Amino acid sequence: MFKFWEKTSYKILTGKAAYRFARMGTDGAIWELDNDDRGYDALTDKWRTSFEGDDADPNEDGIKDAKWFYIKDRDGVITGRYAVLVEDESGKVNINYAGSNDVWWPTYTVSDIDIFSEVIGKKSAYNIISYRAKRPYIVPSDVKLVDGITEEIYGKIKNDITTFSYDLNINRDGKERVNLNSASFETLFQRLKDIGYEDGVAAQVVLNITAYRDKSRIPPKYQMGSTTLFGINKTPYFNEIEAVRPWQKEIIGDVIILREVGGQFIELFNPYPEPLDISGWKIKGVVTLFSKNPEMVEKEGESILDDITEGETYIEPQRINRIVENIVPASIVIPQGAKIPPYSYYTIGDTISITIAIVPTPDGPLAIFIPVPIEKLGGCQQYEPILAVNPGSLGFIADILEKIPLFANLGLDFTMGLYDSKGNLIEYTEYIADTPVTTVGKNDPRMSGIFDWYLGKATPGKPNITFQPWIGGEFGTTDWLFNWPTSFVVKNDRFNSISELSFIHKKEHWKTLDFWKGGYDRKILDSFTVVEHPEEPTYGRVNINTASEKVLCCLPMVDKKIAEAIINGRPYKDISDVLGIYSKGSSPQDLLNEEMTGYGFNFRDDTMDFFIDEEKEKELIFSRIVDLITVRSNVFKIISIGQKVQDINNNGKIEVGEIISEKKIELWYDRNKKKVIYKREIQ
Repeated sequence: MFKFWEKTSYKILTGKAAYRFARMGTDGAIWELDNDDRGYDALTDKWRTSFEGDDADPNEDGIKDAKWFYIKDRDGVITGRYAVLVEDESGKVNINYAGSNDVWWPTYTVSDIDIFSEVIGKKSAYNIISYRAKRPYIVPSDVKLVDGITEEIYGKIKNDITTFSYDLNINRDGKERVNLNSASFETLFQRLKDIGYEDGVAAQVVLNITAYRDKSRIPPKYQMGSTTLFGINKTPYFNEIEAVRPWQKEIIGDVIILREVGGQFIELFNPYPEPLDISGWKIKGVVTLFSKNPEMVEKEGESILDDITEGETYIEPQRINRIVENIVPASIVIPQGAKIPPYSYYTIGDTISITIAIVPTPDGPLAIFIPVPIEKLGGCQQYEPILAVNPGSLGFIADILEKIPLFANLGLDFTMGLYDSKGNLIEYTEYIADTPVTTVGKNDPRMSGIFDWYLGKATPGKPNITFQPWIGGEFGTTDWLFNWPTSFVVKNDRFNSISELSFIHKKEHWKTLDFWKGGYDRKILDSFTVVEHPEEPTYGRVNINTASEKVLCCLPMVDKKIAEAIINGRPYKDISDVLGIYSKGSSPQDLLNEEMTGYGFNFRDDTMDFFIDEEKEKELIFSRIVDLITVRSNVFKIISIGQKVQDINNNGKIEVGEIISEKKIELWYDRNKKKVIYKREIQ
C-alpha cells in the first residue's frame, strides 16, 4: 500500500511539475503577444520566432517547428523543459463564417471563403456549413460532430480551422475604418485629408464617392472658396462646341452686308453603357432665337435681304419690327423623349446664320439684323436657331449688335450650364474661345475647367481629335480604342467592396484611383470599409501574413501559384500590399503583382463584359479577396508541452527513458481583450 501511495504521489508531483513547465511556456508566449507591435502580425514576429526550432512538434502536423527550453536547478542539473508553438487563428479558416450553401455569386464577405472543398471534398464542406445552421461550433474539434467528418478527414484540416478568429475594422494607426456607404461628406473628407490628400483632391474624390454610391443622378456639389466642385455622376457631358464662324463682307452700293458663314453646334456625350434620358433638359450660356411664328420671320428676313441685294436702300421700319417683335433670345431646351444612346453623342445644330445690313440713312448708318436660314449640319439630333454661343461668336459685330435693342444685353461669356428637367445643375463649364477654323473639345469628358478644353478640328457626332484616353496611363496606345468605356463606372448604388474605389475618378484626365499599377492611392484602402457597423468585429477574415498555402487557396480565385506568390511576398503591412509592385523585375513583390494581375494580361474577356484585359480584370483577384483578408490578428492559439525530466547519464541531453512526466496545454488567447478565452489540458 505504501509503495502504491508513493508511486501515485510521485506521479502527481511530477505531473504538477510538468504542468508548471508548460505554464512557463504559455506565460512566455502571452508576454510576447502583449508586447508585440500591433501594426501588423506576421510569422516573423517574436511571438513566433522566439519559440521556433526543430526539436518538437507541438501541433502534431509531422513537422518539428519548436525548440526546447531547459529548466535547471541551482546545481545546473536539467529538471524539466518546455516547447511552445504560437499559431495565429486569423491564419486559419473560421468554420462558423466561411462558405455558403445558399449563394453562388460573389458576396465580398467571408462567406466567399471556401472550406477546403479541394482537400476534404465538396460534400464534406457542404455538411460543415449545413451543421452550423443548427448549432455554431464552439471549438474547432466540434467539426467532428458533423456527419462524414472522420478522424482522417479531421486530421487533414485540424491545424487550419478555427472558431475564434475576428478582425477589428481599424487601420494601421488604430483608427476605426470609415463606412463608405453611410459616412457623411465631412467624415470622408477629413479622413482623406488625414491620409495626406490635399483639400481640393480630397473634396473631389469624396464628391465622386458620394455620386457613385447614391441613387440620385444629380451630381453632388461642394463650394470650395470661389470654386464649385461637382461630383461625377452618370450623366452626359459637354463635349464639343463650335461658337465662332467665318464672316464675309459684301458692299452693294452704299450698303455694307456682313454674313456669318455656316452655323454653330453644341455637342453632349454619353460615355456610359446605358441610354440617358435628357427630356426637357436645358442648356444655358447660349442664345437662340425663339419665335412663335418662325415661318413669317424666315420669309420676311429673306425678303428684306433680297431687296437690299437688289439695291433697295430704304426698308420700311414695320418690316423690320415684324421680325424683331416675333423673336426673343432664349436658351436651348431639349425636347421630350430625347435620349442619348450608350457611348453616343447628342449634337444640337444651327438653323440660321446672322446677316447684318448696314444701310445709310439721313440720321446715320442703320444696322439691320436679318436671320437667314442655312443648310443644316448633317447628323444632328436637334436643331435650334442659335444666335450666339459666346462673345467670340459675334466677333467684330458685337459692337454693332449692341446698337440693336434686342441684343443689347445678351450676357454672353465663356461659360455654359447643363440643367435637368427639374432645374438641377448637372454640369457647369468654363471654356476657351475657338477660332473660325476650329472648335473647342474635351479630352476626358468628365473634366470641366477652362484648361480642359482644347482647339481642334470639328468632329460632330464622332470622337474629338483631342480624345486621348491613354494619357492617364490606364490604357495603352492601342487598347484604348476598345477599352476606353471601362473608365466610366458610376454605380448609383452602395459599395459592395472597397475595391470599387478603383472606379472613382480623380478629376484628372483619364485617371481613376490607382491601386494595382503605380499604387499611388493604395493608402486609402486601409481606412475604409463596407461593413455596416465598423465598430463591431468582423469574423473570419484571413491574415495573409500567417495563412498556409492550403488556407490561402480557400480564398476566391487564389490557386497554388498565387498562394505561393503571396507567401513569398511577406510580410505585408497593409491589405493593399497584396497587389505587389508593378515592374518587370524578378523580386517577390514583382512576381506577386504579375500573378495578382494575371487576368488583365491574358487576352481574354474574363469578366464577360465584352472588354479584354481592362483595368477591372487586372484587379479581378484583388477585388475578390481584399474584403476577406487582414494583416492584423487578435486571437492566438498557444500550444505548450511541459516535461519533467531526469538527466540520468548527466550528458546535458534528454534521451528516451529520461522523460518522467509530460503535460500539454492548448489555450486560445485574445490579445485585444488580454484574456484566455478557452483552455484545455491534454494528458
